Amino acid sequence: MDIGIKIKKVKRGNARIRKGKYYITMPQWAMDRSEAYWIYYLCHELAHVTCHQLCHHFDHNDEFKMIEDVYLEDFGMTVVRCKAYPKTLTLFGKVVYRK
Repeated sequence: MDIGIKIKKVKRGNARIRKGKYYITMPQWAMDRSEAYWIYYLCHELAHVTCHQLCHHFDHNDEFKMIEDVYLEDFGMTVVRCKAYPKTLTLFGKVVYRK
């Protein structure tokens, strides 16, 4: 699968498909936070891509959250969400982000 990733000065990131290719936009502010936070953010956007491939939508539903959790687990991370976004983010059991 071919995925283009761009880092831009935008308010929030997104994942989308255009002409059969997936694109992820990462906001610069997320990249400027801790390494754990931008890895979380990238996993979040990759979960959108995977969910679109498997379920044909980009929604923040239970399928999306399950996919996101699998990606985060690969990095030793867990998330407690407020709706679809992190309220608390842990890396190997240590809190690295709290809203």
